[in-house]
Amino acid sequence: MIYFAHCVKDYDTEIEQRAVEALSQFDSVENPNQEHHQKNYNVKRMKYFLEDVIPACTQLAYLPIEGNRITCGVVAEIKKAISTGMLVYRIDR
Repeated sequence: MIYFAHCVKDYDTEIEQRAVEALSQFDSVENPNQEHHQKNYNVKRMKYFLEDVIPACTQLAYLPIEGNRITCGVVAEIKKAISTGMLVYRIDR
């Protein structure tokens, strides 16, 4: 399963939809932009994704924001993935 790390400002946008469709060609996608994830995030904050969601995945793909910058939340998710030996991919905008 591929965890799709991206900034909340890209939630519910065309680029998010295109990225999920592209990633789905390779494996199932765990998109944090889902209601059940938001409920758990409201309780545990980023720890939820770092401790519960990402470790259950086998790969991580991230989408930088405009200007090819990476937000601190996505950086934390990338670091977690790397620390577990997970393959990490960058998605170009």
